[in-house]
Amino acid sequence: MDKAIDYKAAGVDTAAGAAAVDLIRQTVQSTYRPEVVGDIGGFGGLFSAAALKDMADPLLVSGTDGVGTKLALAAAAGRLEGVGIDLVAMCVNDVLVCGAEPLFFLDYIAIGQLDPHLVSVLVAGVAEGCRQAGCALIGGEMAEHPGVMAPGDFDLSGFCVGVVDRPRMVDGSAVAVGDVVLGLPSSGLHSNGFSLVRRVLGVATAAATTPAAATAATPTTAPATPAATPATAAAPATPAQSSEDGRTHSASAPLDLHEARAELGGLSLAEAALTPTRIYVPVVRDLLAAGLPIHGMAHITGGGITENLNRVLPAGCDALIEVGSWDVPDIIQFIVRRAGLDRDAAYRTFNMGIGFALIVDGKRSGEVRDALLDRGEVVYEIGTIVEGTDGAGAPDSTGAPDNTPDSADNPGAPDSADNTANTGKVRYLS
Repeated sequence: MDKAIDYKAAGVDTAAGAAAVDLIRQTVQSTYRPEVVGDIGGFGGLFSAAALKDMADPLLVSGTDGVGTKLALAAAAGRLEGVGIDLVAMCVNDVLVCGAEPLFFLDYIAIGQLDPHLVSVLVAGVAEGCRQAGCALIGGEMAEHPGVMAPGDFDLSGFCVGVVDRPRMVDGSAVAVGDVVLGLPSSGLHSNGFSLVRRVLGVATAAATTPAAATAATPTTAPATPAATPATAAAPATPAQSSEDGRTHSASAPLDLHEARAELGGLSLAEAALTPTRIYVPVVRDLLAAGLPIHGMAHITGGGITENLNRVLPAGCDALIEVGSWDVPDIIQFIVRRAGLDRDAAYRTFNMGIGFALIVDGKRSGEVRDALLDRGEVVYEIGTIVEGTDGAGAPDSTGAPDNTPDSADNPGAPDSADNTANTGKVRYLS
């Protein structure tokens, strides 16, 4: 070897890492709660548990998740400012399901070549998500992976810890026949199904390029979009089988991500598809604090209403969901229609417009609805709890599964020939 090779020559720039920490310091501090001990830069994040002594039996609740391949579309569109919110939302909404208050959050950024500006944009989004959820961003990691990831590649993951007092935990055990299912609307696609979304839009992963140039202003609490996109670009998709539903979907050419579309209410595909995942913590925590009769909750993520509502239904109880009782966002209708998804695939892939479901006492459902309306929320009564089939179910009116694509007018809805469609413990009424 003719000359020594230092760490930077090997692909790890510690100076860039230090610059990134300086850029995000104030953003991270903006999320702190009184319980936070210390500051950014320590070996571990510290959070006081003194307040937990006032609980009868405090339970720590943890959740971890990522943003998934929504990152590839965000990079292709040059709109990375919202993906940090997505990351927080996917974790805190899960923790919320059992009634927990999110306390603190940690993020992990793996990147092929560290770009301080890009990191600052991503962390600004995470911080905004933490502020919305009321939890503190008390730590994180920026890991540069030369030789493992291409220079412009990156990925995000996060980890949340919350707390709930055991006597107040919501675990679905109180769900009973006659309860009502209320749905809180999603903001759009949220963060699921994007492998299929990218196929439909004609956005595929491209060869790695150089990292994004740090030319935009440093984001604070209002993240800015980086000037260049890392490692991904729009490219024609080739016909391939999608893992979401086992059917074949193809796109002959990439669609313009930035053109305003009438069918999306004047939004572009990038704006509509990349709307950040909604965080439901403030409104649901208000309902719980008011002592309203919430028997079960579900965060509608991968697997859709079908699989996620199923997870909180006790033996002997099924959910009968009335399709058409809520509004399906334009972007979801657009993707379902262009993909040619059948009813079952649509409801198992996307949230179909419901991001969070509440199962409430049927005799007091009006009280819960009024409380939500008083808080300025949109709420839908989407179904009821009925006597269960224990997953066995009953066939539809033809005795056979329905694989017919839905109409363009109401993508993802059961066909009119069906009275009910059974999918385990969640059934759909047309």
